[in-house]
Formats: sequence, C-alpha cells, structure tokens
Amino acid sequence: MSFLLVVLLGILLFLSAFFSASETSLFSIRGAELSALADSGGRTGRRIARSMERPGRVLTAIIVGNTLVNVASAAVATSLFGILMGPRGLGVAIVVDSVLVVIFGEIVPKTIAVSFPVTIAKILIGPLSVFRGFVRPVTHGVSSFSNFVLSSLALVRTE
Repeated sequence: MSFLLVVLLGILLFLSAFFSASETSLFSIRGAELSALADSGGRTGRRIARSMERPGRVLTAIIVGNTLVNVASAAVATSLFGILMGPRGLGVAIVVDSVLVVIFGEIVPKTIAVSFPVTIAKILIGPLSVFRGFVRPVTHGVSSFSNFVLSSLALVRTE
C-alpha cells in the first residue's frame, strides 16, 4: 500500500509540474512570438496562439488543475505518512509535501519554462488542450463566478 501511495505522490508531483510549466511557458511568450507562432508555427503554433486569445480561460483551467493535484498530493502524503508514522505523520506530511511541491511542482518547472517558453509550450499545449476539454464545464462555472466577483468589485475588466 505504501509503495502505491509513493507512486501516486510522484504522479501528482509530475502533474503539478505540468500545470506550473504550462502556465509559465504560455504566459511568457510575447505578442510578437505569438503572432509568429500563429503564422508559421504549424498546427502546434496555431494551437498555442489560439489558446492565448482567451488567456483567462487558459489560466482558469491551469489553476483548477494545479489546485486539484496539489490538494490530492497533500491528501496522499498525509495518508502515506500516517501509515508510516501514525499520528506524528501529519506534521511530517505537511513539511515533506510542501517542500516537494514547492521545489518539484513549482520552482524547477517554472524556471525551465521561463527559460524556454516556446519549446515548453509546444510540448505541453496538446495535453493541456485535452485537459481543458475535460474540465470545460467546471472552468466555465469558475470563470463566470470569478468574473461576477471581479465586475462587482469594479476592479478588473473581465473577458
């Protein structure tokens, strides 16, 4: 059982890295680069450019995905360390999972993505587009509610 939880934790950290790198790579591509991708970047380049026409929708899907996998990671880590250490495992799980998520789910993937945004975006846009298709109803609801809150506060013009 512990081995399966370790494997699941690794998968969740990989998914966290995927969402973090997707966000950073896509939002690091400048306007001129997006235009060039749309014009001569082939099918993948057009997909990137088309996705970034509605950045709020892309960002919402990424945030929903990253939040889900990071919450799941915390739950799995808590279960794993609870099995291994009993009641003391909760504190250990919080520290270990936080360190793993910050380093492997955030800092490392974002640093790589900001260094090579177009290359990383080309690699990740396909799987991200599939994910966006699956969660479209959820992200639509989240976006609508977020836009309502933002417009009510008159802070930001929404899509």
